[in-house]
Amino acid sequence: MRDGRWYLQDAGRCNHAYIESPAITTGDGRLRLRAHFGALQGIDVQGQCLGPRFASPVTLSGELTVKGDTLSLERMRVDSIEDDATRLAYSVALRTGLVSLPQAIRFGLRETLDDMLRQAPDWRVETRSLVLALKGTEANGVRLRVDFSLQVDAAR
Repeated sequence: MRDGRWYLQDAGRCNHAYIESPAITTGDGRLRLRAHFGALQGIDVQGQCLGPRFASPVTLSGELTVKGDTLSLERMRVDSIEDDATRLAYSVALRTGLVSLPQAIRFGLRETLDDMLRQAPDWRVETRSLVLALKGTEANGVRLRVDFSLQVDAAR
């Protein structure tokens, strides 16, 4: 994640693909991520990027799973690409092996929690345990059970 963009490919200034401005919904047992997709597939010629640029609203989805302290989107797929040129370019790149969608995206909640807790200037906080349980999905979100224990000491 950089500058509010999640890079799917980052091979330099003139060759990258990203999604930004996500909106999340659920349905049919899948978590759907609707976002703006942008890409530049070019080369640097005397400081100028030459190559096609793509931009389109896209919808990606995956099956939400939980294991320990990790949320995962498994069996990822592209559900829609609105722009015709972007859809065609993606289709060709997928068939020729130039791009691939990850089969899963994993998000470790313990690492995120630890990063947040390090922000407490007067305390030293350590996550002792963290376990997640998926309770269900609803039209506008996901229900999780989060069990955790912390050790908190005054900072020295």
